Amino acid sequence: MFGAGGQLVEVLQYSAIALPPLNTTLACLMMEQTKIYKALKGVRGRKSIDMAGLEELLVVFSQLVAEQPGIKEIDINPLLAIPRTPEHPGGLIALDGRIVLHSTDVENHQLPKLAIRPYPH
Repeated sequence: MFGAGGQLVEVLQYSAIALPPLNTTLACLMMEQTKIYKALKGVRGRKSIDMAGLEELLVVFSQLVAEQPGIKEIDINPLLAIPRTPEHPGGLIALDGRIVLHSTDVENHQLPKLAIRPYPH
């Protein structure tokens, strides 16, 4: 899931969902489905954030989920996106994150499988 945070995120449809693993095209399409996308690209004189970096983060994050079936839940919230300015290089900073693993009682063959196969390299 990708989108703007807040208590009403699901109600206001500020988010989009995609199945891992993502590639940069799927990550970009997912971001474009959200209402926060235009703001991230820069509005009212504000600079755009590093959109390519955000796409890469989503791709790598989805690869982690795809490669580690022991992950039950994983979350970065909030992710601070700092626009590039002459004074600051910009970037993405995870301010909080959480990973929940499946119980050790769950055997490998019982772990959930991906809904779609990874793309060939």
